[in-house]
Amino acid sequence: MSTDDRDRGDAADPRDVVIEFMHAANDHDDARALAMLHPDFRFREEGSDGYLDRSEMVDLLGWDRVIESEAHSESMEADGDVVSGVFWETNALYRRLGIETTRCELTFKVRDGLILEQTIKQRDEEAFLSALEPFLEWAEQAAPEEVESIQPQGEFVFSAEMAGRWLHLLDRWIAETGGPDSDSDSE
Repeated sequence: MSTDDRDRGDAADPRDVVIEFMHAANDHDDARALAMLHPDFRFREEGSDGYLDRSEMVDLLGWDRVIESEAHSESMEADGDVVSGVFWETNALYRRLGIETTRCELTFKVRDGLILEQTIKQRDEEAFLSALEPFLEWAEQAAPEEVESIQPQGEFVFSAEMAGRWLHLLDRWIAETGGPDSDSDSE
């Protein structure tokens, strides 16, 4: 489906809209991905009251670009204007933590050929937090000011700048400790 099809208001298969968005996001073509989002777009994490709106997605897409995020559909189904499925992601941050992939459930609501809502439910959050823990323990000792800066009050700040700072600190951790593959029994 082309942008011209959306501009004319032609009916679009919601799955095709989601697939086009995923391709744009995986290509790190932020302008193309943003063009796929409805003006009233909302991105939510399941169980959270907060959300990111369309303008805030610029920062999340920038984060994804820097960490070289790629998301792929394991399964996807459409029910009217709602598309849901299981997706998996790879990225440089995960690789540095020793994680090959993570899985999540994504639900998209499509209106007028654009994505109106995206909701994410993490499936592998415990594994991610477990992999993150040794790094954060080290970082809180080695670079406490940087940890507070990149993760104020323990919350991730999604932007291209912060993604670069995370990767830099992860590289330092790996250089100084051997990272996730180090033999902790030898200490």
